[in-house]
Order: sequence, then C-alpha cells, then structure tokens
Amino acid sequence: MVTPTVADEAVKLASQGVAVLPLRSGEKAPATPNGINDASADPQRVAELFAAHQDAGLGIAPGRGPVPFLVLDADDATAFEFLTKLLGEPTAYTAGHESGGHAGGAHWYVILPAGVAFPNLTVKSGKALGIDLIGAGGNGYVVAPPTTLTNRPQPYRWNGPIHTVAADHKVVLWLKKLDTEEAAARTRKAERNEGPSATPALDEWMRDTSWSDLLAADGWQSADKDDRCGCPIWTHPWVASTERSATVHEEGCPQSQSDFPGGALHCWSTEAQNRCGGVSVSKYMYAANVRHGGDYAVARESEGVPDEEGFGLGGGAAVDPSLIDFGPVAPAPAPVTPIPTPLMNAASGPQVGGSAHNVKGRCLPDGQWIMDAATAARCGWSTPAPRLENGGNDDTFSPWDRDAFPEGHPCAPDLLQKIFDFNDFTRTVFQNARAYSPVRTGPVALLMTELIRGGVRANPMFMPLPGSPLSSYVIRVGDSGKGKSVAARTSKWTRFAGQHQMLPVMREDCEVTRKLGSGQVLSRMLAEQVEIPDPSDPTGQKKKVVWQQTDPSLVWLEEPEARSLLKRSKGDASVIFDSLNEGWAGENPGTETMTNGHIPLPRPFNVFFTSGMQLAVWGLLVEQDTGFLQRLLLVAVSDPWRTTSDTICAPPSAGYVPPDIPQEALSAGYFTLPPEVHAALTLADSNSAFEHTASDDDWEAHLLQIRIRFVCLFALRMGTTTVTSEMWEWSAYLIEHHRRVRAWTIAAAERKGDKKLVDKGVEIAKVKTAEAAARSTRVQKGAERIIEHLGTLAGGSDTGRNVQRALSRLDDVYEPSLALLVKKGLATTEPGKRAGSVIVRLVTPAAEGGVA
Repeated sequence: MVTPTVADEAVKLASQGVAVLPLRSGEKAPATPNGINDASADPQRVAELFAAHQDAGLGIAPGRGPVPFLVLDADDATAFEFLTKLLGEPTAYTAGHESGGHAGGAHWYVILPAGVAFPNLTVKSGKALGIDLIGAGGNGYVVAPPTTLTNRPQPYRWNGPIHTVAADHKVVLWLKKLDTEEAAARTRKAERNEGPSATPALDEWMRDTSWSDLLAADGWQSADKDDRCGCPIWTHPWVASTERSATVHEEGCPQSQSDFPGGALHCWSTEAQNRCGGVSVSKYMYAANVRHGGDYAVARESEGVPDEEGFGLGGGAAVDPSLIDFGPVAPAPAPVTPIPTPLMNAASGPQVGGSAHNVKGRCLPDGQWIMDAATAARCGWSTPAPRLENGGNDDTFSPWDRDAFPEGHPCAPDLLQKIFDFNDFTRTVFQNARAYSPVRTGPVALLMTELIRGGVRANPMFMPLPGSPLSSYVIRVGDSGKGKSVAARTSKWTRFAGQHQMLPVMREDCEVTRKLGSGQVLSRMLAEQVEIPDPSDPTGQKKKVVWQQTDPSLVWLEEPEARSLLKRSKGDASVIFDSLNEGWAGENPGTETMTNGHIPLPRPFNVFFTSGMQLAVWGLLVEQDTGFLQRLLLVAVSDPWRTTSDTICAPPSAGYVPPDIPQEALSAGYFTLPPEVHAALTLADSNSAFEHTASDDDWEAHLLQIRIRFVCLFALRMGTTTVTSEMWEWSAYLIEHHRRVRAWTIAAAERKGDKKLVDKGVEIAKVKTAEAAARSTRVQKGAERIIEHLGTLAGGSDTGRNVQRALSRLDDVYEPSLALLVKKGLATTEPGKRAGSVIVRLVTPAAEGGVA
C-alpha cells in the first residue's frame, strides 16, 4: 500500500469540502504569504498551492469550508480524558501524542447539527479545561495528517471519523454554555470599559513598557519567528526544550486570550507558566512573578509604577487587577471577632482565632475551591512541578489532576490557608513543618501530632460530651520517604511548661508512644498490676490482680506503618481492629482469654492512635471491613507548594508561646460547645433513626464525632475548654482535607487495581499466545509425521487407529493434524470395513519440506 502524499491528502480533503492550506516544511506556520486567508476547498486551487510548496505540511481551516466544523484540541491529559468521555475516540493524533512529548496531543473534529448556530467562541472559552477551540467564527487552523514536524519523530495520523453530533448532544450543550458565559463576560467587560479605568497609572505603564525590553533584560531570546496570529515567538532562559516558549501578543490580538493593556505573554511552556504566573499574563504580572517573587507591591515600587486607589488589592500581595473577571460582586462577609476566655494563657494572649493573613483576592469565595491551574494563576497561586535532573519539569504530576485527586489536592494552597492562617499556633505549626527537619513533613500531619500532645494531658473524665471520650485516631497517608515518620517523632517546637523551643526536644512522660502488639494487649496497656488481700486465704496473704490504673488512664499508640497491624494479626485482623473500635468508643477493648483473663476498666479512658500508611496498604485495610477506617482522620504528608514562593500564611508573632492546658481539663467535666455543634447533633440524631437514606453513609455518620473530638483537642491547645463558633468553622477545613485524602487514596488504590488487572490480562494473553503457538507447532509436526508414516506403506493408506499409534507422543494432535492434511488436499478419509473405523489415504506423495 502506497502512503498518500501530503498533496494527495490535501486534494482529497478539499474535494470533500474541507478548507486546507500548506504549512512550512517541518513547521506549523503557513507557507503562503496570506496564511489562513489562502485556505481553500477548491481541489484545483489546492493542487496548485501544494505544487508550489513540494515539502509542505498540511493545515486544515475548519471554519473556512462550505460545511464549517469545529476542532477540539486537548492540551493535556485531563482535557484528553474529558473529550474522550464526551465524544469517544479522537479523530486524529498529533505528533506530540505519539512521541510522548504532549500530555494530550489529540484532535476531535466535530460537525454541528443542522439548525444549531455556529457558536461565537474564542480559544479562551475552553482554556480553563486545557482545550483549544479551533474554527469558531472562521478563525484558526490545525496541523493535520500526514504532516511531520522537524522536532517530532512521528507524523500526525488519523484515528477515526469526524464526529457528527445531535442537537441535544452533550458537546452542543457544553458549547452553548461556553457561549453564554462568554457573552456575559463580554457584557461585564463593556460595562467596565464605559467608565474610567480603575488603574490608569498601571495601564499607562503596561502600554509604555515594551515586551521585548522586558524579556530581553531577563535573558529571553527572540525565535525570529511569528505565531499563526502574526505575533512574535520568544524562548525562555530556563533550559528551554523548544524555542516556542511563549508568544508575545500585541494589545487587541484575538489570540491573546486577554484584554490586558499593552498586550499579553501567552506561555506555551510549563516552565514559563510556573515562573510567569499563568498561561496568559500581563506585563505587571510578569514583572511581579519573574523579578520580584510574586510580590506585586514590591514590583510596583521597583518598576516605577505610581500608586493609585484600588491598585494593590490586599496591600499589594495580590494578582494583577486587570486579570480577574470577578463577575457579580458578592457582599463582603462580616468580620469575625475572636471570643476570648478567662482561661487563656496570659503569655500568649487571648488568641482563639485572630486576624487572617491579608491575601484578599487570592482565593475564590467561601464554599468554592480552586480546582485548576488557570484559576490558581488568576488568584495569584503558582502551580508547582517536580524537576528532572536535566532541569526540566516532570509532567507526570499535576496537583490539579482530577483523576489522581478527585476532590482536589488535599494540600492545595487555598485549603492550607484556611487551615493554617488562623492564629499564631497554627501558623507556627505550618512554619515548622516546612523548616525544622532535614525531611520536611506535611503541615496537617504535624498539626495532628501537636493536637494529640494536648489531648494526652487532659483527664479522660473531661469529655466533649457525656459518654464521648476524647480518643482520636489519625493516619498519615503518603508513600515511603514523604515524611510520615518525621511528623510522628519528638515534638518540633513546643514544651507545655511554657518554654519555647525551636529545635526538637524530648517528649515528656505522658507523650511516650507504644505499639499495640495485638488486640488483646490494649486493655493491659490501660491497666496496672496491684496486690490486694485475698479473702479466701486465712493467713492474710495478698494476691496479684490487674485493674484499671488509678491515675488517668490513657495510651498513645504509634504504629510507624499501618501495614504492621495486618502483619501481627496473622490472618485474623478482627481482634486488633475491633479492639481499636471499642477503645475509640470508650468501651472495654479487652478480650477474655485463658492467658489474660478479664481486665475490668470501669472508669473513662482515652486511646490516641497515630500511624502512617502507604497508598498501597489502603486496599488491605478496606478488606477488613470493620469500621476502623471510618473512625479516624486521614491526613496527607505531601505539600508540593512548599517548593514555591507562594506566601500561604503570615509569620507568627515574635516570641509567641503556646498556652498551657487549662486547669479545669485536669479533672472531670465537659467542654462548652457552640450552638452549631448541638444543631448538628440534633440533625444526626434524627437521621440515625432511618436506614438507606441519602445521609445513611457510614463514613459521614462518624465524621461529626471525629470533628467534635478534634475541635476539642484544638481548644485545649488554645488554652481553653470552650469551643467557639470560629473554632467550629475552622474544623470544617480539617474535614475537607480528610475527604480529599480519602478520595485521593481510593483513586490511587483503584488505579493500582486496574493496573494489576491490565498486567494480569497482558500476562494471560502472552500465555495463551504462547500456548496457541506451541499447539500450532505440534499440529504441524503431527501432520508431517502422518505423511511420513503413510509414505512408507504400499498404496499410501492405513487405518486411523494405526496412524494415531504411529504419531506416538504426538497422538494428542491426531485429529487436528489429520484435519490440516485434509484441508490442504494432501490426504483423504473414508469409512473402513469395521464400524467406526476410518481409512486415511495420501492424495499425493509427500512433498519436500512437509506441510506448507
């Protein structure tokens, strides 16, 4: 089969009504002076164009032909999966997809149904999803098969037909939604443009400053090439793998994806996006992120931009004001006033909460989380990327990958800010998680260690609610070497005696951790052996008994890895996990045996359990199905934003000293809980009366109790036994973190299971292929043996029974071997004289080389 040339393919497409144009050899740029305006669906004109450019590549202008269509271009793996689920297999694969250089690298050609207006969309419409829309409004073109690019070893190739969708198809509804959203954005933009600019000095600076001066001063190199829109291409100075790092769009260019005064820098390179602060950035954004570490206030002063009202959005630590389209402006929430209590430590001051770090504009409104890199960039957060040894980025990881993190990354910067930018205590934990260990650990994991350090000092008879112990369980999730053990080691920064220590110190006696060993050992950890008079002995001898400890009974169990629970259970994990469940609920976790007998535990006690877990262990724990996992808080030790310059938290106050545990928590009593807790308990009590309802979920049923316990632990570290409304609201972010970790862990386990199935399938396929090949060889040998046997006999015939005997060790393939000879016309069979017998007869003499 002769592979069609680019010219042949171009003429063929033109004859089908597709507008095409020649591209420069090995490049994506048009080969003709008029670029896309030379695109044609006239076969004769197309033949002339490609005859004049013998080595040209093929471009398709989907909006310029008699029947306009849309091309959806997946920019990354997330976009690829989104479009695959929406439309099925792509129409074409790019060279980047084939070589592994592009995480998406596929095109979907879509013909809209009759009666559906072609949407007035721009490339910006789908960019938040990593999707380019080419052909909308007649603009743009795509590189098409069988084009080969100079920097890619494989050509573009067709994979499937053009997708013809119905009027009610999801892609049509999606495009209409994008069109509606863009129309609303255009309306808001027009309304803003009718009034005076809010930042005239900034606008003037961006229009007067040259992009070429900015970039050249920072080491960028001009590629001496123009993009498809005619704007120049530049190469970044950070070990660029291709010269097309970014395009400098002049103000008003429709491909700039922005309305920035003075134009925009559109970053194609991931490295450039990370350093410059987004995909499409203004000159002010570029200067702030590249030259001044993301500090917009410093950038304004250093670049000589006059200050003006509304310019700084949050004291200068904000994003470019012209970047964010906030939409309808929501009223600002009322400020929350911290509620001091008389039990606050005098040295630290009454700081239950405290003013949040001034990062106004860097997070979405409450209740909405940042879920993609584009939104993060608009809010001023960079997207971290792991580095390869050659200095490039490892594109196998993205914190915005919704397959890996279905509910969002558990340590996304907006969530970390909600958790840690609360008061000096949380900010100090955050600071030290990142700074005071050779292997830094996840801040939430360290926070849990610090909260439990407070819990082990409280009297077990001091409870959140009657009959509800303070017992709390935590599992730190992360693979080996990520910092799970670091978060469990000796305290990073505090002493409860009031001494502030910034280096690791020894834990106090109550902080000693122990391993569980087995489920029958937990009750012994809470008991002690004592001697009492033996009433059955008249001599007054004493006997030894095991009773609950007279001092407050508590135990802190620390398992370096949750896998050890499974190993020690020796196939019967129910004893261990049931004992932990009972300890969490305040019930006697003991199991009466011949060895241990019965250990009475009549008084309240607390059990704190902390452990690390690699993602691969999740499936083994879930299989136990004991309810143990539902009774604990999952936290992550990953923290990819610790490698960025983003300021998530304000620094703690100088000389901050954590408060002591309040005296009233050292005896029997209860925490004071806000009305919100009691309202949640009332709702939970009502729902618990029903089965199989929307709220009937074993995970959710335990989360309220978990949240109450951890907010009480937090109150102890604040030096109070009063849980404020502010603290309760704060604790919701811990639960959000837990949910994200759980979703991430489940997704990882499912991917691992899917891989095992795929690997197993490949293995089975290989075995079956090998078995089939071996079987085929044996059949071939059997047929040759039959010919050899019959060839030695007069008349070339024998009974089937004798032929089978002659095969000897190949007799198991007698029937398929004989069938092969009959099929090839080399032998015939006929009934013998005896019933059921058969005569096998050669048709021709045995050919040299056997059966072909």
